[in-house]
Amino acid sequence: MIKLKDILFEVGEGSAKPYSISKSHKSALIYGLKGIHFDYRWKTKSGYEYSLDIQPIAPDLVDPYDGIQDDDKGNYVVAFGPMKMGNQFYNIDGQPIGTPQKDMDTQTQTNRGELFSIMATIVDIFKDFMKKEKDSEFGLDMVYYEPAKTKDDERTSKQRDKLYKAYIQKHLPGTSVKSGTDFTRIHFK
Repeated sequence: MIKLKDILFEVGEGSAKPYSISKSHKSALIYGLKGIHFDYRWKTKSGYEYSLDIQPIAPDLVDPYDGIQDDDKGNYVVAFGPMKMGNQFYNIDGQPIGTPQKDMDTQTQTNRGELFSIMATIVDIFKDFMKKEKDSEFGLDMVYYEPAKTKDDERTSKQRDKLYKAYIQKHLPGTSVKSGTDFTRIHFK
């Protein structure tokens, strides 16, 4: 018997459950302003470990003597993707040193049928991020992201960006999304 809940996959319908996330936030100084580098990680049912990394962008200082203006603050860049194993390092005797570092792979498309749970997880992450940065010294103005590009298939990249934008606008009230030629901006004001 097919249940309605199993076949409802409309963007933003809300039945997908987010994965449990771990957070690792590090303080950073950006031209004297307190900022935070946000790192969120989770593991999917198929075993992939994902990372969503949000970093503050240094203000554009046109006139360094004028100081940082309010409209220069609150900009971030986000990177997202599954983790892959990095290089293993060895000592002079050929013994492994520690474990290989994991690196984010922003180009891999896993296509494991976990899209809606992953999107629900990203929405939860952005709600946490927005709550923390809304009244911070660095502020919250916009986040830049670049949708992963598929080799030789620009159409797939545009479809992916449309999906991201639909989810953002549906689940993050008070935001607007604008696409550029190489990146997309989420505005919070």
